[in-house]
Amino acid sequence: MPLSRWWGLGALGCYAVHAAYHVHRGHPEDLVWACHVGTLLVAFGLAARSPVANAIGFLWLVVGNVCWAMDLAAGGDFLPTSILTHAGGLVLGALGLRRMGLPRHAWWQALVGFVLLQQLSRWTTPPDANVNVAFRVWTGWEARFPSYPAYLAMLYAIALASFFVIDRVARRLLLP
Repeated sequence: MPLSRWWGLGALGCYAVHAAYHVHRGHPEDLVWACHVGTLLVAFGLAARSPVANAIGFLWLVVGNVCWAMDLAAGGDFLPTSILTHAGGLVLGALGLRRMGLPRHAWWQALVGFVLLQQLSRWTTPPDANVNVAFRVWTGWEARFPSYPAYLAMLYAIALASFFVIDRVARRLLLP
């Protein structure tokens, strides 16, 4: 079996352990956070040799890890298995970029994919969980953004710019 497929199985294992932890805690809605789904995309991308899926998963993980770190710094819960998706998925995604490359337009495809994931979150998760900020402004930001549409516009603009910058940096640092 090619090495990339083993890496894909590793990423799938990272997601599966973390997913089992969330289900055990009674919070299956947490399985669809962008960072976690990003690890699934990396797993699929590596196993199926899909550079686009791997790249989108990697981009989601970089941005998601920044959000995760900010949440932890603000007093959010640290779950021991979260290292598997956040760090494991990111490292395996980076290895996938080195092996398969970074498709040209992955940065804007990552935004389109996130918007779709956010809508899926809106349809499948409870509003009080606010998974992928699908229902309201993130807690603590309400004073800055009294309007959810204005918040989404800011979120999408920052995400698109972040994906573009990460794409450019990854091309310099990770690609041969």
